[in-house]
Amino acid sequence: MTAKGEQVKWFAAPQERELSEFSLAAAQQDIKDDLECQTILEQSPAFIKTIYGAERLASKAVGEGAEIAPAYLAYSQALKNASRYKRELTMTARYGSPAGRLYAASALAAVQTEAARKLLSRMNNCKDNVYYQSGCKGTNELLGTISQELLKKGRYLDFELGKD
Repeated sequence: MTAKGEQVKWFAAPQERELSEFSLAAAQQDIKDDLECQTILEQSPAFIKTIYGAERLASKAVGEGAEIAPAYLAYSQALKNASRYKRELTMTARYGSPAGRLYAASALAAVQTEAARKLLSRMNNCKDNVYYQSGCKGTNELLGTISQELLKKGRYLDFELGKD
């Protein structure tokens, strides 16, 4: 990375793999945020850690036995505690797994609608795959597509933004 003219090649988003032109200050801020995120995650309650690494986005009841997925239980706790863990949810929405990013932005929407919308907007072009499960059916969709639906309609299939 060279700082010629204060511009560097850097990633547009944490999960992006293609480099784009950014200011050196923006790239340095991303590095600082990433390090801060790791520190915050280490000190976070278990439900934040569960959301951060969520492997799928799920509605409340999944499978033939209508079980509640562990990540959804964590999401429910995040909704109840969103005002207390805004910083942790924001970091998770920026740096977590694709499903975790959606859970975190949705929980944050319960207390900071505009902040959550900005985080979702940053995901609009993301090509990461998200497995969504509702009941005994599941589907794969791009993170960007789901974030666009949440912004446009306040829901993706039966998963509602900021609601349990």
